[in-house]
Amino acid sequence: MYRILPTLLFCFLSCHLNSQSRYHIPDSIAASVKTKERLALHHQLTKDLSSQEDQVRAFYSWIAYNIQYDILESNKQLKDQVKQAPDAVLKTSKAVCHGYAALFRDFCNFSGIPCHLVSGYTKLNGKFDNTGHTWNVVFINDSWYPVDVTWGAGGINENGIYVREFSDRYFIPDPSEFLKDHYPFDPMWQLVNQPVKLDTYKKNDWSYHETNNSHFNYVDTISVWSKGDSLERNYNSAARMVRFNPGDPVMTEQLSMAMLAKGNAEFEKGNKIMEVLFPRKQPTIYSELTTEQKKYKIAQLDSIDIFYQNAANYYRQVSLRNASDRAVLKGNMEALDYNRNVVRNEKEKMTR
Repeated sequence: MYRILPTLLFCFLSCHLNSQSRYHIPDSIAASVKTKERLALHHQLTKDLSSQEDQVRAFYSWIAYNIQYDILESNKQLKDQVKQAPDAVLKTSKAVCHGYAALFRDFCNFSGIPCHLVSGYTKLNGKFDNTGHTWNVVFINDSWYPVDVTWGAGGINENGIYVREFSDRYFIPDPSEFLKDHYPFDPMWQLVNQPVKLDTYKKNDWSYHETNNSHFNYVDTISVWSKGDSLERNYNSAARMVRFNPGDPVMTEQLSMAMLAKGNAEFEKGNKIMEVLFPRKQPTIYSELTTEQKKYKIAQLDSIDIFYQNAANYYRQVSLRNASDRAVLKGNMEALDYNRNVVRNEKEKMTR
């Protein structure tokens, strides 16, 4: 999602902003770096900057002034995710919001700075937009801050033309101010003590203020969330989205996709044990198995059955809108049913 500019503004293409700017040095460094090889680019942007805040600013400035918003790609219903990978973005100098955010995260990761991608809704000139957008959160100076390089780089004017218009507004702003036009699907990434419900946020006269005594410790929530693997993170995040804003179709779909991924993971765990237990090119001769060998195989089959049951439980909760996604789910469920029958048959053979 891009930013809509109210009028055509003449942009300046130099990163040499006001010399009194707090970020004059990192902005000047960003203006001087020309390479587009990721590691070399990161090194040149950071080698003379000691503070993490200045490094993050250099990343923000360089991307904003060197990556063009890809209007043609943004108009496609299905985006080409390959084009949004950091190396591809650097090669073409084009991206949509996901590509901007992924490249920014890459640079932060190279510096050891915690940074994540965040997806959500936005408000364009005060009007709620349900298209969806991606930005970043970054941990510097002992706090989490939002960053939106896409909107910080420029926007689309009234003639549908992309215009570079560098803005400081979307570089580590106060989260409550950022929230006024960026609504994360996961309430954790609102980065406020009293997260706002989506129904409230959609109101035209809405503005953020703390209205009750309830407290949401987003810092601790992020800390716990960050310790999980990517599968657990996605699932826990999606579950939190739906608990906080039940009924939203996009968030419900996110939870379904997370449950599909969890189901696939459980299915794969069972399959891996099956491959070891019954090698395809080594058929099992049951009459030659000892009692202990049979007991071992039955115990392993019981473990497999648990993984398959877990997979089935996740699959049953998945509801997908896209026909191709539903076809994948159907194929997985059919394969799962087949494998569960195999497990039952093998158990029967062991106990004869």
